Amino acid sequence: FNKIMTESLEAPYTWETELSKNGQLNKTEQKSKAQLWTELVTRQGSGSLGYMALLRNLRNMKEAGISDDTWTYVARRLADPQAVQKSKQLPFGFINAFEMAKVNDLPNVVINALTEATELSMSNLPELGKRVWVILDSSGSMLGNYGYVGPRSAVNSPEKVGAIFAAALIKASKDAFDVKFTMFANHANHVDLNPRDSIFTLYEKIMMNCHGGGTNLQAAFDMKSFVGLNFEPDTVIILSDMEVNKLQGGDSRALFSPDCVKVAVNLNSGNTTPISEWQGWTQLFGWSERIFQFVRFTRESD
Repeated sequence: FNKIMTESLEAPYTWETELSKNGQLNKTEQKSKAQLWTELVTRQGSGSLGYMALLRNLRNMKEAGISDDTWTYVARRLADPQAVQKSKQLPFGFINAFEMAKVNDLPNVVINALTEATELSMSNLPELGKRVWVILDSSGSMLGNYGYVGPRSAVNSPEKVGAIFAAALIKASKDAFDVKFTMFANHANHVDLNPRDSIFTLYEKIMMNCHGGGTNLQAAFDMKSFVGLNFEPDTVIILSDMEVNKLQGGDSRALFSPDCVKVAVNLNSGNTTPISEWQGWTQLFGWSERIFQFVRFTRESD
């Protein structure tokens, strides 16, 4: 307390305080950005750069011009199985970092490490159900042509968020008895995907099938009788910006069993969704990794 009153309390050593302290020094006393980031990355014990901070500061390290040896050290930390598991980070953060790494021309050793870390992070995903049906909107507004304001290539566009999310949902269902994936625009089609493929392979295959068009959600529901003989899902997840047409039947309750967990994820806050809570659907706005825990808790509470 006396140190606080006399303003003599030393700030704890963290990467944030070290960056701040260095910036307050005279130019002649400042460490170079490369030297400072190298020290932060390689420091051991208290005050070391944490895993999530490492993941989120890759671009800063690139701008600082750290050495090849330091990049190699960074890559080893990123792909460390124990570190990935301890971080509890789900695939989305790694995929975003992977996209950023490619855009900013980070070394291949880092890109490869992020690929490995993404696959390792799949072990952090809980099971969704035994028979899972994932339905993805691939209409024009999801491509960024209408409701979304931003470039198609943006990581956070509805198209890419939906594709990443769908890939992770399918990958999380690798041990399910059955998993089906359907995409809809003017029409709907079932896309054969192998949950055992890497999440990047799944993501790329989904993106290849995003062509734009209308918003016929009813066509997706009509696929239920085609996606598999006697297919009765216990989990259905719709990923859409919800700029969709009205359902022809007006009520989707008859399509699914009463104990089926039905979740509609609104990726762009569209307000024309025909899915409503009174039909037994849970509507979520925006997207979050917490949907995996939500589905599990919803099922366990029934």
